[in-house]
Amino acid sequence: MDHCHKVGISTDDFLIVENGRASTYMAILDQRNHQVHAFADMKILEEMTPEFINSKSQILRNAKIISLDTGFDDGVIDYIFQNYKRKEIYMSPISTDVHQIADHLNQIHTLRINAREAGLILDRELKTRKDIIAGGKEIIEKGVRRVYITHAGKGVYFNDSRAKMEGYIKTNMLVSKSISGTADAFMAGIIFGTIKDMKPELLTKFAIAMADSTANSRESVNPLLTYDFVMDALKETNL
Repeated sequence: MDHCHKVGISTDDFLIVENGRASTYMAILDQRNHQVHAFADMKILEEMTPEFINSKSQILRNAKIISLDTGFDDGVIDYIFQNYKRKEIYMSPISTDVHQIADHLNQIHTLRINAREAGLILDRELKTRKDIIAGGKEIIEKGVRRVYITHAGKGVYFNDSRAKMEGYIKTNMLVSKSISGTADAFMAGIIFGTIKDMKPELLTKFAIAMADSTANSRESVNPLLTYDFVMDALKETNL
């Protein structure tokens, strides 16, 4: 909360649980900084209920974008999709929670997933670039308006059905410090780029640069991130 205050993020509508423990995620990496195990304590998420969300309905109804995490009780996920059908809902699920979006694909505006998670949605493995492109198109056919599938540092497939644009952008991202926070940074880049009306390809590249900048920081949130910092990083990657 202190960090939020320092950078100008309001915490007025945070859910504060007296004597509760903030959610904790611990990743164990190998010598190449690839994740091999992870432990999580997300019990605090049980405190997020439809009743609490309803108390913030005015804020949500006035929001341009709702970024919805998985991991909440299924009732919370269902409640948001049922009550905010006209809102643009962005999701970035993790593998263990992909099941929570299976019945809501046609209500998701923007979906960020990796190849493994896309495979879980489609009930098959997506290993090659060709697999991922085909899988991305199939997810669009299921009703998702925009999809971004990251391919283990090799590239990112994007498909914007409304703009009728798609592509696979090759990357050579070599994680030098930590993967922690990279998926969230990628989604943050998508949201920021959307608000700034970036074209689909530039928006995807900007999100990649956000993730790459985060991977090159020992912090889950790179404290140096600014628009200019990310644009400079984008130029250096020569995407």
